[in-house]
Amino acid sequence: MQPLRRLVPAFLSLGLVMPLMAQTPPAQPDLQKSYTEYALGKWAETQAETKGGSQYIEAALQHYTAAMAADPQSAFLASEMADLLSRLGRTTDAISLIQTAIQHHPDSIAAHTTLGEIYLRQLSRAPQPLTDANTQGALSAAIAEYKTLIQLAPK
Repeated sequence: MQPLRRLVPAFLSLGLVMPLMAQTPPAQPDLQKSYTEYALGKWAETQAETKGGSQYIEAALQHYTAAMAADPQSAFLASEMADLLSRLGRTTDAISLIQTAIQHHPDSIAAHTTLGEIYLRQLSRAPQPLTDANTQGALSAAIAEYKTLIQLAPK
């Protein structure tokens, strides 16, 4: 994931906003467009990881945004976008997006898993020893997310 980290500064200036989950959903989501855009976004993300290059990250973000626009109520798509944003260092955007998805889909295992992973990523960047004070609450938040996952999928 090193190529993604090097490209973070370029994308912090993009100012992408994630209001898609809060929009009124279309009468019928365009699943074909959503799946196509997701697949293209995943491909671009993979290219960014293997080859580097900001054009791939920009493409991934654009394709994921288009996929979410075609199916704005998809917790899975929000999870994928939030995961990418988190890996790019845009933790605040990632948490905001995935918390909105959880509000709409409180039983989504994908959304809770992604939020837990985002908090774990925050913990990996925090100074040792890990406490709630030096992790801005990420420690207790990660524990809470994994407790929720245990309740949702006990096995």
